[in-house]
Amino acid sequence: MISIVRPSQAILSRSAAKVTAAAVELRFTVGLPAFGRRIAGRQAAVLLCEAVPELVGQTLRYRSLNSKALARHCDTAEDAEALRRQLAEQGLIAFVADGAVLPRRSGVDERPLLEQAIPFQAPDWLRVTLHCPNAGNVTGMGIPQGITLIVGGGYHGKSTLLRAIEAGVYNHIPGDGRHQVVTDPGAVKVRAEDGRSIAGVDISPFIGSLPQGKSTRHFSTANASGSTSQAANIIEALESGATMLLVDEDTSAYQLYDSRSPHAGVDCQTSGSPLPHLSTKCVNSTPTMAYPPCW
Repeated sequence: MISIVRPSQAILSRSAAKVTAAAVELRFTVGLPAFGRRIAGRQAAVLLCEAVPELVGQTLRYRSLNSKALARHCDTAEDAEALRRQLAEQGLIAFVADGAVLPRRSGVDERPLLEQAIPFQAPDWLRVTLHCPNAGNVTGMGIPQGITLIVGGGYHGKSTLLRAIEAGVYNHIPGDGRHQVVTDPGAVKVRAEDGRSIAGVDISPFIGSLPQGKSTRHFSTANASGSTSQAANIIEALESGATMLLVDEDTSAYQLYDSRSPHAGVDCQTSGSPLPHLSTKCVNSTPTMAYPPCW
């Protein structure tokens, strides 16, 4: 009868809880006991005046918490921030630590897959060592700035790796398996979104002309196709300050990158800024490096 929003695996600011130097504020819901359409007053009083204060004492007071687990949680978040700060210094856009568990239990369950999951191991030619203030030196795969192509057979983990890199813009709780996977905070995942609305976006770097002479320099539609939607998503990401684009072939309008297109290979310019680092599963370009997934 007492509930609060369950947090995800990511460490994020939550509206359900607010912590300041003066107090801890928790926002939760209480289902009051009732007899039909009437509140059961005595039972509600016990719930609000006895059960709720007891729960507060069990969950919000430091002496009632596992101090070691709490310290580990804080250390994990601090280490992730330290790893992310080192990316630019090392010329990297992402880092995946050795031993990371990337697969999730299902598409709707972000908890790590515990059975049959093989811990990640970086290939030797991409292995780098970064330093954490609490965990010490951590080795893993450093993905360099530039165009990166992830290749491999079906069910080899290409999308799993890409999703882990996508989630690396956030810190993760201890035991998540991705708590030492970090990504440039300016990374954005782009994909085709058939049916989305577009208003006044210049998609001409990707699509030069449309049927009936419709302009692509100030393109608007209430029902975009796969190609126009992805082109708009890329332009909007650049205009929002994205420094890295993630593209998965499975959800991509791949014809945007077709070498037969007159716009293939163009350096997309938005407000004078060149196209940022592009990390993609499949793009018609000579990659900076290519490697098979390592599990």
